Amino acid sequence: MSIIRAGFLGALQDAGTKGLRSDELGVAQQRTLGFDRPDPQIRAEWLLEPTLRGFNLQEAEGTLRQVLAYRVWFDQRRGWRYTNPNLEQLAIVEVEYLGIDELAADNELFAGSHRVLKQASRNVRVAVYRELLDHMRKWMAIRSQVLDAAVLEQLVAKSHSRIRSPWGFGSDENPRGARWLMIVAPTPRASTLRDMDLIVRGGSRSGLGRTLRSTRLWAGDTFSSRRLAASGLSLLGCPPASAGPGTFD
Repeated sequence: MSIIRAGFLGALQDAGTKGLRSDELGVAQQRTLGFDRPDPQIRAEWLLEPTLRGFNLQEAEGTLRQVLAYRVWFDQRRGWRYTNPNLEQLAIVEVEYLGIDELAADNELFAGSHRVLKQASRNVRVAVYRELLDHMRKWMAIRSQVLDAAVLEQLVAKSHSRIRSPWGFGSDENPRGARWLMIVAPTPRASTLRDMDLIVRGGSRSGLGRTLRSTRLWAGDTFSSRRLAASGLSLLGCPPASAGPGTFD
């Protein structure tokens, strides 16, 4: 995993202060690693068949970019490497959400919102939504092509046939797809273990619920904290239970 992180960190350093958007993860890492070069020796580093040409080479390059992007998303997953923290946990990488400041400052957008959000300051709104989005991202409740179950299944097959380890998926790897945030999740008795693994719990007793009730997050406003506990995550724009699960883009 260290060599994969090194490639990602190098891509971030090459990007400079503008950083990398989520849709640039794969191509940026490919470029930083030098895997876009036609040098036969370099191609032998990542291709199972370094002599590939034409469409087959283009498909292999596309597969490489997707796998590299997947690994970035997966490495952010909470709690999967306690003894080897990721770059964000080491404070080397910082994740920003485009447009969150503008959204939080637009009072017109919150005119019809719950009173807690309507009366909250811009800074409080940013802090609250950042906690929500961070939680969803770290638990992989993300809408991304490389986390779509059908796409991921095809990606694994292409990787095994084209990409050399460690850049491609290993034969013992079991890539995980996107999960779903649910405010009212089914009980373990009513679900299979596989279904439970796809659920991110967002109820008032969940870790997210406790975080969003924190008076620290609401700038010490205990009234807003209590109202959030009573109203649930739906006041933040999360789907109500009747609307089913949710992901973020």
